[in-house]
Amino acid sequence: MSQTKIIKMPKYLEIPDLGLYMDQVLDQINSLTSQFTSQSLTKSMINSYVKKGLVSKPKIKRYYRKQLAEIILISIFKTTFSIDEIKAILFQNQKDGDLKEIYDQIIKTFENQANQKFSQATNLMASSIAAVTNKLSAINFLLNSN
Repeated sequence: MSQTKIIKMPKYLEIPDLGLYMDQVLDQINSLTSQFTSQSLTKSMINSYVKKGLVSKPKIKRYYRKQLAEIILISIFKTTFSIDEIKAILFQNQKDGDLKEIYDQIIKTFENQANQKFSQATNLMASSIAAVTNKLSAINFLLNSN
């Protein structure tokens, strides 16, 4: 059975670099993260990330590619790590290389892992449905043969 991709995140250069306002950022990010979490990002969350140094400060209330990439990474990491752990991860990774390379590598790994888990869950569900269907067919055969 081929692996079905269900989570698709933008590569770094596919992220808009237009200078989005907060409401536009929320729409963009929540649209992306709805693929893997039901928790929506809020204005106060983004403002908190900026204050804590997790996200670069916006330029004249506008968010560009770099800030959007940082927010996407935080949204991914937030499903597993605390804010302090995320800050340490982002700080260390940004010291080690440029954000584009780090972002693209993390996104690729995240997509592969998430889609592999989905594929495994789908295969397990299909096997379970097949087993139940076989049992129901056997029961139906037994009931009709008497």
